[in-house]
Amino acid sequence: MAMFELRDECILCRGSAFHPVWRGRFDDPDVSRFLRQFHYSSDLGCLTRQDFNLVQCAGCGMRFHQRILAPDWIDRLYSEWIDSRQIEAFEKNVADTDVARAAYEQVRQDIK
Repeated sequence: MAMFELRDECILCRGSAFHPVWRGRFDDPDVSRFLRQFHYSSDLGCLTRQDFNLVQCAGCGMRFHQRILAPDWIDRLYSEWIDSRQIEAFEKNVADTDVARAAYEQVRQDIK
């Protein structure tokens, strides 16, 4: 089972008050399908029953994942799970879509 750490302060301003943006589980059908398709070349079984929390800082508005992989698992993420094939597939199949452009524009507007 993957090990996670909980951030207790904003990665930008070090504030400690957050608002939830999106919560879910890595094994939710839509999330796991996306991860398998575009990001991970290994078995995702170690993420079963693991939650993720995307939050927004109440102070500065920065959005970030509150639960992050522990250091040993970060190494695994970038050495075993993600490879250039997944990055290229993501860029080819998702990055140029209208949905991706709309999401990009929304985030761009949010940070202005």
